Order: sequence, then C-alpha cells, then structure tokens
Amino acid sequence: MSNNIYENEAWWQENGFDWANEVDKRRAMQPLYGIQEVVLTSIFSNMPKQTKVLEFGVGFGRHAEYLDMIPNVEFYGVDQSPTMLESLKERFQSRQDLINRITLIEPRSKLPFPDNYFDFVYTVSVLIHIQPEHLSGILAELVRVSKHGILHFENNFISNSTLQFPDHNGCWQHSIIKEYELIGQSCTLMTKVSDEQDLYYTQLTDIWPKGHLENQVMFSRLKLMDQRIRPNILKFEGEVGWRTQELKMRIEKEIQMTSELNEFQERDIQNTKEKEAINKRILEQELKINNLIDENNEKTVILQNKITEETQYKEENLVLRSRVIYLESRLHEIESSLAWRIINKLRNMDRIYRLTKPLRKTLHIIRKLKKNDVVSVDVLPQNMIQESKNDEIKYKELIGLLSAVPYEKNISIHQPEWLGVTNSTNELFSFVVPVKELLDSKEIKYIASLINNRKPLSITFSGFAIGYFQLAKMLKELNPNLSLKIFWHGNTTHMYEDYSWYRYQEIIQLVNEGIIDAWGFAKQSMATLYERKGFPSFFILNTVNLDKEILRKPIQVEDKIVRIGVYASGNTWNKNAFTQIAAAALIDNVQVNAIPYTSRMKEFAQQLNIDFKGIENAVPREELLNQMMTNNINLYVTFSECAPLLVLESLDMGVPCLTGPNHHYFQGSPLADYLIVSYPDDPVEISKKIRVALQNKDEIIRLYQEWKVENNRLAKQSIETFLGGER
Repeated sequence: MSNNIYENEAWWQENGFDWANEVDKRRAMQPLYGIQEVVLTSIFSNMPKQTKVLEFGVGFGRHAEYLDMIPNVEFYGVDQSPTMLESLKERFQSRQDLINRITLIEPRSKLPFPDNYFDFVYTVSVLIHIQPEHLSGILAELVRVSKHGILHFENNFISNSTLQFPDHNGCWQHSIIKEYELIGQSCTLMTKVSDEQDLYYTQLTDIWPKGHLENQVMFSRLKLMDQRIRPNILKFEGEVGWRTQELKMRIEKEIQMTSELNEFQERDIQNTKEKEAINKRILEQELKINNLIDENNEKTVILQNKITEETQYKEENLVLRSRVIYLESRLHEIESSLAWRIINKLRNMDRIYRLTKPLRKTLHIIRKLKKNDVVSVDVLPQNMIQESKNDEIKYKELIGLLSAVPYEKNISIHQPEWLGVTNSTNELFSFVVPVKELLDSKEIKYIASLINNRKPLSITFSGFAIGYFQLAKMLKELNPNLSLKIFWHGNTTHMYEDYSWYRYQEIIQLVNEGIIDAWGFAKQSMATLYERKGFPSFFILNTVNLDKEILRKPIQVEDKIVRIGVYASGNTWNKNAFTQIAAAALIDNVQVNAIPYTSRMKEFAQQLNIDFKGIENAVPREELLNQMMTNNINLYVTFSECAPLLVLESLDMGVPCLTGPNHHYFQGSPLADYLIVSYPDDPVEISKKIRVALQNKDEIIRLYQEWKVENNRLAKQSIETFLGGER
C-alpha cells in the first residue's frame, strides 16, 4: 500500500475534530444512527468473554463509547485522522485504558496487528470515503487481522462502485460483495434494518454463521420503526425547507426595505438641512422683499418663484415621511408574521427531539438490559395473572366469536371498521373473525393464541391492517404448518397512500419469507400481474346474495320524480361525485340522494337546480341498502375500482346501477352495454346511459339474475381454489 495522501483522506485528517457535533445534529434527525448502535450492541453482547473487536475508522469514538462498556468485549480502534483521534481523546479523558487501545495509522498502510488477532472487525459508514481502486487492498488487510468475520454497515447494495457526491473531496458507493470476490472471499447481506444502508457480513470460520448474529425480531422491528419515523422527519424537513425559503425571501425583502429606509432617512436628513437652509434664505428674502417690495416688482416675482420651490421641497418631504411610516409598518408585519415565529421556535428543535423519543427510548431499554442482564421469568408474578384475567374481559366478544368456530376450519380475519371489506368477507367466507388494528405486542400474542386454540386449517387476512404483519408471524411461530393467506382488496392506485404502501411492503416480506402461501386479489388484472411475476396469486370473485327479509319494503310513490342515488364512499377525486351529480342535472324532474355527501357536493347540486337530499356521514349497510332500494337508479361511476359490491347490491334489490369501466363485472354479457360507462368524466354520456337504463329496467334485472347464477358459481369456485378445499 502507498502512503501518498489523497484529497479525500487529507480532508478528514484536517477537519475531523468538529465531526462529533455534526453527527449529534444528524442523530436528532436520522433514525439510522440509533439503529446502527442497537444492532452492534445486540451482536457483540452475545459474544463470549474476552472477544477482541476492532473498529476500522473509529473516528471520534461514537461506537467505542458504548461497545467498550460491554463486559465481554475488548475494544480496539484505528483511524488515519489525527484530528478525529484528538476529538476522541478529549471526549474520553477519564477512560485512559480505552485511549491506550486506540491507534493512529497511515492511510492504506498495513495494520499494526498480527494475523487473526481480532475475533471480529467492523466498519460503519467508513468505506464510502475510500476510493474504489484502494478498497480491495484495505479489505484484504481487514481479512488478515480478523479471525471469525467482518461486519460492514455501509451503502445499500449496488452492482458497481460509483461516485455518489463530491462532499469531503469524494464519497463513493461500493459494490462490497464484488470487491470481496476479487480477493477470494464471500460476503453476504444480512437482514435489512434500515432503508438507508445495508448490513454486510464476511464469514471467515464456521463458528459464527450469519444466523447466530441476527436477531430476526429486533431487526424487523428496527426496519419498521425506520419506515415509520423517517417519512415524518422527511416531511418535517420539507415543511421547514419551504418555510425557511419563504422566510429567507422575506428577510431579503426586509433587508432591501431597510436599505431603502436608510436611504430615505439619509435623504430626509439632507432635506431637513436643505429645509433649514431654505428657511434661512426665505427669511433673508422676506427682509429684502419688505425693504424692496415697493421699489421693484420684478424682484417680487423672483422671490415668489423661490417660495414656490420651497413649497415643492416641503411636499417632497411629506411624501418621504409617509414612505418611512409605511416601511416601518411593513417591518412590524414581518416581525409579527407566522414564518418569523416558526423560525424562532425551530431554533429550540423541540419537535425534532420529540420525534426521536421512540428511538431514544429503545436505545435506553436495550442498553439497560444488556448492562444489568435480563432476569429470567420462570414464575408468573401476580400482576401478570391479573393481566390475563383482564384480557379475558377485554376480548370477551372475540372469545365468544371464536368459540362458535368449529375446530380445524378455514378462518378469515378482517378489520370491521372497513365496511366494504367487511361486507365482501362475510359474503365469501364461512367463518369470519373481526380484528381491529393491533398496536401492542402482548395484545398480538394473546389474540394469536386464541386463534391458534381453534386449530384452524388456514387463516386468511381479508384486507391487511396495522399489526396483521406481526400477527401472521406469531401464528406461524405457534404452528409452523398453518396455512396463511391474504385477500388484497386494493390495486396499484392505492400505492399513493402511505398506509397501503407500508402494508404492501409487509405483505411482500411475508411472501418472500414463505410465511404467506397464497395471495388473493379482488381485481383480475392484479391477480394476473402477480402471477406473471412468480407470486402465489389467485383471482377471487366478489358476490352478493342479500337477505331481502331484513330490508324494509320501499314505499311506492306515484309521481314523476326520477330518484337517483349517488353513493361514492369518500370525497376524493377518483370517486367522481361531481361528474355524476352533473349527469343527474341533465335528467328532468330529478331528485338526487347522496350518502355520504360534503357541503361542496350539496352546493354544486343546488347551483344546477337539483333537488338534493341525503346523509352527510357513512351509515350502516342495512340503512344504506334501504336508501338505495327507494331509487329508480343508482350511480357508482368511479375512475378506479377493484370489484365494487355496491353495484351488485343495487342490482340484487332490483335497482339498476351504472358503473365505470374499471373491473371485470358483466364481461360477455349485454349488461355491459346497459351499465358500463366508457367515459366516467363525461356527464353527457352518463345521462344518456341513465335514460337507457330507466327505459330497460326490467330487461336489466332479468339479465342480472342470469348473470348472477354464473357469477355465484365462479365466486364459489374461486374461493375454494384459493383455500384449497371447502370455505
């Protein structure tokens, strides 16, 4: 290795002393720093006594501070930056024994240790500062001094090394696995704990395989925590960014106005001096005028002209003073503005501190447990027995529902607050159990044990709520032979929503880990997509078979009013409520019934002279069906759907329902010509479809009854195929 100093190495040698302050700022904004410390603490706390660990690139001692406190670890560190090590020694003045195990090295030089001297060597965000042509030589030297293995907390996996950005005279992303292959070693990726970095492991002996170093539960929780916290921080940073930019513009404007104000003040002073001089000249001229007024009319005219000039000066002075007052008021407005107050509050960084509270709490608990050792709990204390009794009371309804499920049956779980998913689940599955979002690990464990006690053949998650990911893992842990499935009611448009996106990531992980063996979709194109990509994909058809006895018989009103129902659930653009209201306005004697509706929808309808009625909030299914039954026709012409139940519910009650061209219903049936609107954003086309449907109502309902028979058969077949047997 050469001892020439390159620009990137020189930067760190000269600027390392203050790096600790920069890292402290980043720790308050980036979960990654805490995650690194938790993972390293977990790995090295499980090592045997007198385990020698070397940090290559120890810096100011961020990791040395806590790893050296682990009793079974003998910590060492090396770094090529004297300013970094100067910072370390200042921070750890009272820990001379640790300082004695820290060594300053030359860049790319042979490490001052014999072969196999350390049990483990690791790096954290260090290789990014090494030029690609130097990396293989440095990795070979780490292999030489390590006995069992090498860990790297570095950039996410890439195929080829590349310059990421020019900061610090060069920062690179490396193909670490390929670099190890060049020196004859095998490097693998460990379980991911953060979206920002990957954890690499080069195993040198059979004593410490990768599986012995990973804590799967903790690693997955850390990743989930990173995914939950980091978007909020990024959002906060974005808000601060544009507000800071706005404030910057205001400050620049304020500086400009202040400059103008200073100029006006200077001109005001000058004007005052000129005014004083003019007044003096006026007095002089008045004396002369008094002496000469009778003698020389010409001189009097000249004097009057000068008086006119003085008046102009006075008027200009008044204008300037008015401008000064205006600028002073604008300055007061800036100082009283929301942006100014926000930037003052941001200086305390209180919100950032609160946002990182979960991360700091996790670190505190883990360090405390590692320092004091975890006490074994062979005997349940009295308070845990009481908790068990409380659980039985809290979940009395769930226990009752599960007790009604026979042993060894297929069970479907759903979020009961999702009405569309709930209705679909009840139509398709024989044994249904409602489970709301789960936020507590003890709660998840308790519910998993209740479900497992029924010895189910399979569990289907119909929809995927928060906590279902952990519930699936717990159920699989309790019974490795249990078949777990997911029925996904969404499509790719839902990826815009954070909630759906993160649940989708959890599903992908469960499928890749082999925990989920079947993935069903309500939208046919979604099932086809994931089948072609190699996933265990199934298409499940929705069906509706209403119990007419539970519905109120509609009161037949003999009038000429055309009653149209608009039941777009939600006020987002894709539900297309305003276009459907506009279409209804083109029908004579129309009355619109909307559930739920917004004040804007009502105002829009009234502007179009529509008799508008309805309910502002969502209602139970039975009440909604009773409302739909009273209409001549219902509308559900939306831009994006999977398999909307409302269309089938309306037809099952004998009321035609128009819908958009975004699902598989009525393919190959004349119903498609009657009910499918080709252009959902065209109110004229929708109004034409309304008239045709009203004229052919009896034919539409007859065709639906024929179509329903075949759809019921296919729906039953699809769910049996999905479950691998009976429902």
